[in-house]
Amino acid sequence: MSDRLSWDELLEEEYRWLFRRVFLRSPDEDWLRDQDEIGPPRPDRVGWEWRQRHRDGDTDTAYTSWSTNWETARMFAEEARDDAAAPGEVVVFRVRVDRLTNRGYYGRDDEDEILIEGTVEGVEISTGLEEEEEHE
Repeated sequence: MSDRLSWDELLEEEYRWLFRRVFLRSPDEDWLRDQDEIGPPRPDRVGWEWRQRHRDGDTDTAYTSWSTNWETARMFAEEARDDAAAPGEVVVFRVRVDRLTNRGYYGRDDEDEILIEGTVEGVEISTGLEEEEEHE
């Protein structure tokens, strides 16, 4: 069974955005807010086995984790920040599903997770108000 995801499927389910959480380890990392792309830590680690390892917690892969749910993304960022005992702020990035050209795969169901292969371009800071913006 394939774990490949079609962006059209997400759009049909009325998902317009995907969200990625990040926590700033310190105020010195505020430059991250200006990023318009997010790249994976190890672009060379592709394939089913690496996706499975990513799902199991070894995220040093060619994939980045995104969520269909803003609150879920924020919650996991806060957890990661607390686990690292970092003083930095939580930031949630977003990317429009209809602009994605990367390959996408199903991640962990309990995290509403989507794995995106490679560098994701066109990202921006999310305010958490995407639903309201869609109806304006």
